[in-house]
Amino acid sequence: MTAVLVEQESGFGAELAGFVRERFGPGARITEMDRRGEGWSWETYLVAVETASGTVRLAVKREPADGILGSYDVGLEVALLETAAAIGIPVPAVYGSRTGARDFYVMERVPGSVPMPWDVRKRIPDLDRRRALGTEIASIMARLHTADIRAMRLPPLEIPTDAAATGAEEAARWRRVYEENRTVRIPLIDLALAWLEARADHVSGRLALVHNDLRIGNVIVDGDGSVAAVLDWETARFTDPAADLAKFDIPTFRGRSPLAGQVIEMERYLAAYADLTGWRPEERALRYWTCMELTKGIIGSIKASKSFERGTTADVRYLNMAYQMHHALRWLLETLRDGEWGD
Repeated sequence: MTAVLVEQESGFGAELAGFVRERFGPGARITEMDRRGEGWSWETYLVAVETASGTVRLAVKREPADGILGSYDVGLEVALLETAAAIGIPVPAVYGSRTGARDFYVMERVPGSVPMPWDVRKRIPDLDRRRALGTEIASIMARLHTADIRAMRLPPLEIPTDAAATGAEEAARWRRVYEENRTVRIPLIDLALAWLEARADHVSGRLALVHNDLRIGNVIVDGDGSVAAVLDWETARFTDPAADLAKFDIPTFRGRSPLAGQVIEMERYLAAYADLTGWRPEERALRYWTCMELTKGIIGSIKASKSFERGTTADVRYLNMAYQMHHALRWLLETLRDGEWGD
């Protein structure tokens, strides 16, 4: 999209152009604006801005008309990025934010690429380099989980008063989403939710700031194969750190590969994490959160397709999620069939 077209728009283009002039000077103008299709939560735009001192490349996150998460908080997202940076986690620098009918925030566009689980072997064909990437993510996760949560100020996130209740609270939250959006009952989801509620005491009993989606697909990797930035903090919360570890190895992204995230053996990943934290979760806690993540993924797909059906979003990818969720259903069924859930 050209700068002229952007600045003549009465909608988001004009709103963003106004932010750019305020932040980079009255002569700053948008020369490129590309909406991306990779994200499933915030709308994402890659933007180039011509300023008096040269071109600045930005990434913009905008609140969707109706998203999977249900609630979007620009202030919290910015605070999470700033908190992560303060404890030494690589994240994009934030230029600012703006509230309105649909809030947005603007950050630097970090150079590099985002490998996905289905193409990381092509992008990084050498297994040792992929293992090194996995080990680096384990070290980032360890740094996040060992940070002092009592020193963090992240309203409206609240530190749970009972670390043993994190599973029960998460199961209850996703049962509500399921009941509000389902068209018919799905017996496998009913069973999974009942299993999660009955075994809510299988959590680790620890608390940390948890990213909730720290995996291949949510990190920018530089030319050397190292992590340049961790993205997508919108689902972060204070909960059981075992949830992050389970999500890294979720079957939806591992597929039939023996490698977690297609990059590293899970035992090697857990060992690297334990070396830095002095702790690793019991197997039953990992099983619990794996089941939780599979169930959440399916319910999120139900909510997304329902949003399209209601007409609250025109994003056809949300409709497609009704088809895509059969993959997660298959993994959930196989997990039950293979007895991986435990007794």
